[in-house]
Amino acid sequence: MILKFQDLIVWRKAIDLYKQLTTIINYLPKEEVECLGYQLKKSALAISTNIASGTGRGSNQNFRYFLLIALGNLKEVESGIILVSELKYLDLETSNTINLKIKEIERMLNSLIEKID
Repeated sequence: MILKFQDLIVWRKAIDLYKQLTTIINYLPKEEVECLGYQLKKSALAISTNIASGTGRGSNQNFRYFLLIALGNLKEVESGIILVSELKYLDLETSNTINLKIKEIERMLNSLIEKID
């Protein structure tokens, strides 16, 4: 069982993704910030908070459950980034950079889930 979420690299990467998305949301049109921007921030924040929450649940089974929720939150972010890109609010280079980070976090979460299984 992982005792300190702060020691998990995937948790740190999720925090970094959140910070990057917060910066990007500042460039959305005002009418999109309240809906799309809020949803992106909420989903991105939920990745790291679910990883942290899972470490404090007392069992590997519970930890795995919260990692799966974090993975779902990551997919929400991925979907939001696709939408932001298709709406042309995000340039291709930034979109590609974020998508690489998303894929890296996804691999790390899947690897952690496999280790628990």
